[in-house]
Amino acid sequence: MCCWVSPGYLWGCGLTLVLAVLLCGGEQEDQRSAGVDVLSDVGDVAAVRGLRKLSPQGMQVTENFPGFNISQQVASEFLKRIYGEISISFTAHAEEAHKIRLLEIYQPGKKLPYLESYLNLKSGNVVVRYQGTKSFQRVVVKKVLPAWKWSSLELKLNRSSLQVSVDCDNTHVASLRQPLAPPPEEAEVWVVRKTETDKQMKGIVFDVRLYPSTGDHTDRCKDFLHTGVTQVQADDSQGAGRSRGPSVRRDDNMEDRVLLLERQLAQIVITMDTLKAQNVDLSNRVGYLETCECRPLCSHGGVVYGEGQTWSPDLCTVCQCVSGRPECSVRPDIPSCQSE
Repeated sequence: MCCWVSPGYLWGCGLTLVLAVLLCGGEQEDQRSAGVDVLSDVGDVAAVRGLRKLSPQGMQVTENFPGFNISQQVASEFLKRIYGEISISFTAHAEEAHKIRLLEIYQPGKKLPYLESYLNLKSGNVVVRYQGTKSFQRVVVKKVLPAWKWSSLELKLNRSSLQVSVDCDNTHVASLRQPLAPPPEEAEVWVVRKTETDKQMKGIVFDVRLYPSTGDHTDRCKDFLHTGVTQVQADDSQGAGRSRGPSVRRDDNMEDRVLLLERQLAQIVITMDTLKAQNVDLSNRVGYLETCECRPLCSHGGVVYGEGQTWSPDLCTVCQCVSGRPECSVRPDIPSCQSE
């Protein structure tokens, strides 16, 4: 028995198959490039110690904040999409810290991390330690972080290099000796984790996103003027010891302007809260002073004496603190002093 199939039907099935493959491939690529919004992964913000949600944007972190621990389900899905590349976009206003542990991935039962990255704010270095395909590796990008309080940092670890960009300035690159090893099936993923030895970051975190690739999904610098960057570089080249300021942002993008205003507003809220706390402390101190009975003191020979207190700087002299001033006279009870 023989069946005849129309050529047009075969062509239609072939076209359907090709489209399905393309669509599935595109969907897989989208899944690979999809990032993890770390702040959105936080469940009940009020239940997290040292963390406070700000309005309209950002989260305030204090010295008690343990760090952002990515939920197990989100971390597992993220690890599955890593293919030798990983990147993080971190936007914050750091008020106080010596070291910021940016991104850390730890395997259960392993002493060494799969990946560990931190910012040394004293030296300005960015350090990444990771499990390579053959051995454990360490790479450093030196003196990247400027003296001013930077706001945006992008870190990209691809198969051959580590790339770091701060406030959309020039990208600093360090070569890798080995590419990143395949990710573990299970691991803990932390951002800005607190340790006992480090001085924890304090300030505002506006946005943190993790990506399983190093595509241009983390490129947030397209709205900066090239002329502004060029001017900064020119100014810096004139003096080796001069500190550089951030690049100039274009103001014709309404969304960027609103975003910038929201972040400035969040910083103002934090400043106001700090001033309120200081005002309460000062009020308490003033109230305490008002209840004190203040008595004048006397200073003589580097020693402080209270009101009415007496002392003898030498054998023939006696002094007394009277109304905040020392009054001294010759001792009448010693005849030899009187003859002098």
